[in-house]
Amino acid sequence: MRPPIIVNNRGDVGIFDSVERAERDLEPIDIRNGEYVIYDSEGRLVECVITTRFLNETVRLHPSPEGEVNPEALRQVVIDFLSRVNTTPAESLSPRPLEQLIADALRHKIK
Repeated sequence: MRPPIIVNNRGDVGIFDSVERAERDLEPIDIRNGEYVIYDSEGRLVECVITTRFLNETVRLHPSPEGEVNPEALRQVVIDFLSRVNTTPAESLSPRPLEQLIADALRHKIK
């Protein structure tokens, strides 16, 4: 997995600069309820696993076992996010490379 980690919760987007930060902040109950679609910076889908140790639940992230990569879906998530936080029209963001879009999103990161 290549950070940053981008978490889409039905349009509410969280951007984490590290896997560890995402694992600390994601809630096990939300994972159980299927609230998130999670990508790494290359558009690779990320799977969440909940582990329990001494009654303490933690979230662990792993690349999807299917190895699915969908940079276009990630691109759309980031464009939608940036158009909301920047009030920049999506059409003007579309030509930018995915790496630039993610760098711009990190400047507005919410996690």
